[in-house]
Amino acid sequence: MPFEKKDKIEICCKWCGKTIEVRPWRKGKVKFCSKKCKYSYLKKSMLIKNASKKKLRYRLICKNIYCRKSFIVVFSKVKKRKYCSRKCYYISKTQEYKKEVLKRMEVKKKQDEVKNILSLNKRDNN
Repeated sequence: MPFEKKDKIEICCKWCGKTIEVRPWRKGKVKFCSKKCKYSYLKKSMLIKNASKKKLRYRLICKNIYCRKSFIVVFSKVKKRKYCSRKCYYISKTQEYKKEVLKRMEVKKKQDEVKNILSLNKRDNN
């Protein structure tokens, strides 16, 4: 017998963790202690792979400042969808809407400036 027990290498099963004795040239090929462990592992890994391919759904908030509804979108459309409906989209394209958005942005900028001034005053007082 050319190979004895001391020529074998110990490897852990990928599924159950049991140690397996393997000849050196089979080190990269053998990963499981039995077919049962191999198929259990493959079944689980296939479920994970398939789960990533399933259409995952995400909840977004409508960009229309009058609406602000949450709506569900498929993963592939997350970057494209901004509005919950066509109606919200068309409303957001009107001139009145754009004016309202600009007003709100100006108000927000003013509020931020006031907050900054107040925080600076607090620092100076301390």
